[in-house]
Amino acid sequence: MDGPELPRWDAGIDSLHLGSKGTRGGKRTPLHQIAEWPGLSGAAEALGVPRHGEVNLLSATHFQAVFEWDCTPSTELVRCNEYLSGAPWYDHILYRRDGEPLLAYGYVRLGVDGGTATVPSQCVVVQRLERTDARAGCPFAAAGYTSLRWLFDGELAEWPVLEMVPMAAVARIVHVVPNTDMLSSRFGLASPNV
Repeated sequence: MDGPELPRWDAGIDSLHLGSKGTRGGKRTPLHQIAEWPGLSGAAEALGVPRHGEVNLLSATHFQAVFEWDCTPSTELVRCNEYLSGAPWYDHILYRRDGEPLLAYGYVRLGVDGGTATVPSQCVVVQRLERTDARAGCPFAAAGYTSLRWLFDGELAEWPVLEMVPMAAVARIVHVVPNTDMLSSRFGLASPNV
């Protein structure tokens, strides 16, 4: 590479060798208990393990982020924590799916340290999102942002599709802005007059 080396942002992590290697603790949790949590009834199926088994849940795990633009990879921390500093923190990610040219979007619901024949040593379970047409007049679409919606198995499904994603397939964390117009029309919320 000619010229100066690109700056490396590593989120304050001293070693980039952390990646997805090694266990970082976690809590052994029965899958039948996880199945009772909102939106996670299909977690065992997504992981490919029996419902009577257990998995080691992680609240966060490091991975080597790769960017679509010309940028040095860096270590990022993907979080899926019900309670962190007084509020939940679940990240959205971009990841690679086998046989698909475009990166997929997911909302991380579980971090798992598996290490079994069917569950990779480090993976996440995501609720899938898919690209959709932006609504007319959307300022984000005009600025070139991607519009997303939840991916459901069918019309009667209550929760989005779950998918297990090995940490090696995670490209990076993304920031997703909810469509507050849709939320306010569904739940009767109004923005304050300032």
